[in-house]
Amino acid sequence: MNGEFWVIFDTSTLRDYYQDVHNLLAMPEGFVIRYEYRTKYLSDEAIKLAESAGARPVLFLYTQRDTEYPRNTDGTSFPRDPAGAELYFATRVGTMINVTRDGDNYYFDFQVAEYPNQDQGAIEAIRDELYVKGSVPLKNGKWVATSSLMDKLEVLKLGETQQNWAEIVHRLSTPPVQFSGDAFWRVEGPFQPGNSTAIKPSLKYDTPSGRPPQARSFFYIPENSSWKFDLVSETSGKAQYSVEGKSSDTGTLTIMGTPTYGLRQYTRQDIEYRAQSTALFGQAAADLSLETVPHNGEWPSGPKLTFRYELQRNWRRIALGFASGIAGLLLLALSGFILTGKISFKP
Repeated sequence: MNGEFWVIFDTSTLRDYYQDVHNLLAMPEGFVIRYEYRTKYLSDEAIKLAESAGARPVLFLYTQRDTEYPRNTDGTSFPRDPAGAELYFATRVGTMINVTRDGDNYYFDFQVAEYPNQDQGAIEAIRDELYVKGSVPLKNGKWVATSSLMDKLEVLKLGETQQNWAEIVHRLSTPPVQFSGDAFWRVEGPFQPGNSTAIKPSLKYDTPSGRPPQARSFFYIPENSSWKFDLVSETSGKAQYSVEGKSSDTGTLTIMGTPTYGLRQYTRQDIEYRAQSTALFGQAAADLSLETVPHNGEWPSGPKLTFRYELQRNWRRIALGFASGIAGLLLLALSGFILTGKISFKP
């Protein structure tokens, strides 16, 4: 199993999973996303690989029939031509950092990394290998598989970030692909003003009550500090979309200016926000969410991201506050002594 990597498919025929592809394409590098599958949707090789420890590469492929997908009122879509040719697009590369089994469910936590190019030779080689293994969704009902073609994965990693992402967006925006007409955007960062190096998210492993262990990503930032994301968009021009920003606690994390960002073709703009002062004791945390509006009816029209922030206290400020308090008490005592000849620390 040493030379194998994960291959995870998206087909997006369920409204709840349709969002996954948009989020996968929008998240900044290093962020953790969780996918969940029942055992029957894993290939035999994937089940074996899930039993081995260690981080491994993962390639995400989107696939659908080369036909329109009408949407039903129950939140599903279906191919108008169930026998149409199959389309395959590489959407993201990442690292699988945690695989957990809970009964008949597998949970996959992965960190997103590069945007792959669309080298058809490499994609078709991986697809053909999985066809032989009986490990593709449209034919065999398998959404999680493994591949040994590590050299083809390396080919897909080549290229510049913006160029590769734009090519993915172009493929997904071309009818009859389900995502044609949607808004596509991604974020880079976060950055501090004047610094071109993005900070990477921190990781922690939680064990929520009654739930399997989960890897989570969050940003650990100092209080009283300013930050920004670069919002990069590439829309089809068929509809007017915006990104709306929101903080779960404006007293902890505040978005600067009007938190609505209109999307245009080939644009880059700043999302600026600030970490405020925190309470002396207790945890200070807030979520920053970015959502595409309006929706396509009940279906998503673009990414919806949520970033967790935990604020780091300024211990110099706290120490100075304590020192000032003690100095104040001493001065008060000295004043009392001068006036009365007695030492008193009563305020």
